[in-house]
Amino acid sequence: GNHDVNNLETFRVLSQPGGLIDVWGERLVTSNLRRTNDGDGDESNGSGETNQSLVPVGSNYRFLRGKQGTVLALGFLYNMGDDAVVTVERVQDVVERSWFRTLLASPRPEEFDAVLVLAHMDAEDELVAFLRSELRALVGEDMVIQFITGHSHIRRYVELDPRSSSFEAGRYLDTVGFVSFDIAKGGFRHVFVDANRVSLAQSLGMSVDEYPTEDGKELTSYIQRTLEHAGANVILGCSPRRYRVDGYLNETDSLLQLFMGEVLPKTFLKTFNRGSGSSSSFGHSENVLMQAQDWFVRYDLFPGVVTVGNVFEVLPEDDTITKLSHSLYGGDIIKIWEAYNKDQMFMDNTTYVVGIATEDPKTPGGQPKYPELENDSKYTLYCLAKDAPGIGQIMSDLGYSAYATEEDVYRGKRTVRDLWVDYIREKWPYDGNDCHGPTDRGPDGSDGGDGGAGGGSGTTATASHGIDGDSTHASVPSG
Repeated sequence: GNHDVNNLETFRVLSQPGGLIDVWGERLVTSNLRRTNDGDGDESNGSGETNQSLVPVGSNYRFLRGKQGTVLALGFLYNMGDDAVVTVERVQDVVERSWFRTLLASPRPEEFDAVLVLAHMDAEDELVAFLRSELRALVGEDMVIQFITGHSHIRRYVELDPRSSSFEAGRYLDTVGFVSFDIAKGGFRHVFVDANRVSLAQSLGMSVDEYPTEDGKELTSYIQRTLEHAGANVILGCSPRRYRVDGYLNETDSLLQLFMGEVLPKTFLKTFNRGSGSSSSFGHSENVLMQAQDWFVRYDLFPGVVTVGNVFEVLPEDDTITKLSHSLYGGDIIKIWEAYNKDQMFMDNTTYVVGIATEDPKTPGGQPKYPELENDSKYTLYCLAKDAPGIGQIMSDLGYSAYATEEDVYRGKRTVRDLWVDYIREKWPYDGNDCHGPTDRGPDGSDGGDGGAGGGSGTTATASHGIDGDSTHASVPSG
């Protein structure tokens, strides 16, 4: 996926001896990922081509041979361009490569009965349609083409043509996706299995008590010891309700609304630059923060005990805050917001893509359509460091000066994750007694279980973050 190849240090870990690439070997299918040759200059890696400078990260393709026939497996990442630390060949270029056309066009060096495309892209991405069209031109109308997709973090099934479908099975191990097809007839079946012990046991026709294997018990114990050692089980407070990762800014149970309407105002916007000294030179201006909402929070926060590990689940990628301008009129900030909001719209999302947090939100429980700013009042504008280049460029295009100073905004180098920790400790204190949030039942009727990967192992508190209870989310460690 894109997160595996957009950071050089991460890719080095994956590439080291005994790492993911080494362990998976030829079973790692990367049809459009290339890396620099390590010097031996003789790595065709299933492609039939040798390149002195770039070689496939894994294999260009793989044959899966079974009792009913042979499936050709390909693997594509979407066109990342320069955002990757490896070479991501454009899908449109790969289909013109000699290895690709020789492999698929008749007469073929090796026959196969169906094509499986592992694609890190949305189930209905235009590149999926493009690949289906190109494959159809080479293999004909009767061969089954099955896409297994991802990246957009949703459950979706799409029939592309009578013998081709696209299947995306959720996110963050919340779903076990099952898809099958008939090679001869072309019929498709798919199932989304909720990734909790109840659903998995039911799918296997056994009771929950029968489900754990000895290897599974050992892995669970290892995860619990690792979390304990890392301090992930330290209890911070008690969440009064469930906050959803997929909620919009105008919804009271939205994690984004909690962050923009509560966490930021109370832990940063109302407190920073309010003291004496040089840091308060612009303290007369109200602080506001503009933020793109794309995947900023990654996992639901459940009612009950909240641990350090749960905060990492909600916010696996931390960030700092940067000052963009200390003296902008509210009307100007709204113009910047409108331009940035338009720039950030994607995946059919047409509203609340960018939010603005203010010191004193005037709309309890949700943000209005437009930011609550006075046109003629001046504000100090902040953003997350990751957003600074994009917003700064828009400000420049609109004629506003921007400076992205990574000053010591958080005294002691505190981060956004620290703000969550401070808020939970102050606003949702834990007194050492049992901590029960409202029961949040899933479609299967099960409710919150005890403990789990993120829920206060080794304490007397009852947590609602376990993987037994919630039928749509599995609490898994975030690293």
